[in-house]
Amino acid sequence: MSLLALVAREAQVRSPASAAEVPRPQRGLSTRPPAVAGSFYPAEAGDLTRIVDGLLPAAIATPTKPALP
Repeated sequence: MSLLALVAREAQVRSPASAAEVPRPQRGLSTRPPAVAGSFYPAEAGDLTRIVDGLLPAAIATPTKPALP
């Protein structure tokens, strides 16, 4: 028995025509809309940019502890 026949039997495929019943991918958005924007950070890109830009200098100036060996 071929590998294809074995897999078809395991998948309970009775005929090649039954493969036509399998759902096909649908064309849509290439990226999904934001799910949480505005929930815990500003939804507007400009507002978020200003906040991040304001926080970065402090993060860069804060020394970090060396990693453990």
